[in-house]
Amino acid sequence: MNLLQSIECRWVSRGTVVTRPFELRVELLIVFKGNDKASFSAFLDDTKCMLKLVYLADIYRHLHTLNTLFHNPKENILISSNKTVALFKNMFS
Repeated sequence: MNLLQSIECRWVSRGTVVTRPFELRVELLIVFKGNDKASFSAFLDDTKCMLKLVYLADIYRHLHTLNTLFHNPKENILISSNKTVALFKNMFS
């Protein structure tokens, strides 16, 4: 049981793995430039790469929200599929 709970917590924290670098991009840029990590600092300076990171973080946020909705004790396959379809209609319309 403890293993399953720790795995579940890691799944929840995956969304923050994508959002944290964006939130800390200024600080990371200072550290990478100070340590001669040109490829990392070039990534953080590139607007196109940052837009991709933000887009990925947004997708993870939506998936995390959907995942938490599935943990309702009264959840069934019909309700879950309706929530999934609604999420994808909102994301891609």
